[in-house]
Amino acid sequence: MLFSPLFVFHYAKIWTNQYLRRVIFIKEKENKSFDGIIQAGPFKLDIIVRRAYKPDGTNLPLTPKEFTLLLILSQNEGRFVDSKYLYEKIWETPMSNDSNALKTTINRLRAKIAGSGWSIGWLRGEGYIFEKE
Repeated sequence: MLFSPLFVFHYAKIWTNQYLRRVIFIKEKENKSFDGIIQAGPFKLDIIVRRAYKPDGTNLPLTPKEFTLLLILSQNEGRFVDSKYLYEKIWETPMSNDSNALKTTINRLRAKIAGSGWSIGWLRGEGYIFEKE
């Protein structure tokens, strides 16, 4: 079944909004004064306006998919996250064998966080991990 790009865009946006609302709900339960900022390694993720900040406070320019990827990986810091799970949560479509979209997004994100002391690792059969170098 083929979907129009507009349908896929809106559906992915709905899922991302639901995921962010879930994160906000959990954080508010943990801390009554949650301001929408999540610490992700040395980075701060503002999940309300969907912006990432470097340790010095400057903006870390991320695409929406890179932001969601960093958010999911940081919520699972130190644990492997399956490639298929990441792909399906970020793109909201089943992962195909020939898809390089996740690898490309991971590589772009790796380049943007290089030198921060944190990295995104990969292990065959396990997936990706966000960890301190």
